[in-house]
Amino acid sequence: PRAGPGGGAFARLRGLPLDLRHHEQAQAIAAALDGDFERAGLHYDRLLLREPQDTLALWAAQTVDYYLGAAPALAARAERVAQQVSPSLPGYHFVLASLAFGLQECGDYAAAEDHARRALELEPADLRARHALMHVFEMQGRAAEGLALAAGSNHLVWHHALFQLQLGRARKALELYDGAMRHESLADLIAAAALLWRLRLQRVDTGRRFAEVAAR
Repeated sequence: PRAGPGGGAFARLRGLPLDLRHHEQAQAIAAALDGDFERAGLHYDRLLLREPQDTLALWAAQTVDYYLGAAPALAARAERVAQQVSPSLPGYHFVLASLAFGLQECGDYAAAEDHARRALELEPADLRARHALMHVFEMQGRAAEGLALAAGSNHLVWHHALFQLQLGRARKALELYDGAMRHESLADLIAAAALLWRLRLQRVDTGRRFAEVAAR
């Protein structure tokens, strides 16, 4: 079950002397490589109960929750961590941004915006906080505010295109697709398909672009 991507790196990892913290992380990785994301999440929960300052574990746990579609857990775990660590913790902005993302996934847009803005006050370059804000703006129809934030990573370009669609600028969204969106990772391909689907719903001719995504 661990012969696929990451299996070789994991085998090397297991050969290293690991303390309790890193052993728990290794167990979580093992569960994820086996496709058991719920078990992986339990390992990260145990780790964060002991060491809530481990922001890498928080990031990984949120990734697991996202794959499982476990929106309440996205918010609840980050909230527990935020209550346990000091605001002076290096990377505290990431804790706030993670909480903001979880809250917006649960539909609590006002609280999500508040935490995202607090994160950006601490670290203006925090892309996760900007990402959470863009989700809030999209759900609330605040396209003009969203466009002011939508620059940076490939996924943020996708949000930029969604705001253009909200403003009735389908052709501009298609230009962004052609000029700025990559097709390298699985996440890139999901974003590409999701944007093309929205364009098709607006009866925009997408040409052969769906076939190109499918071929990847």
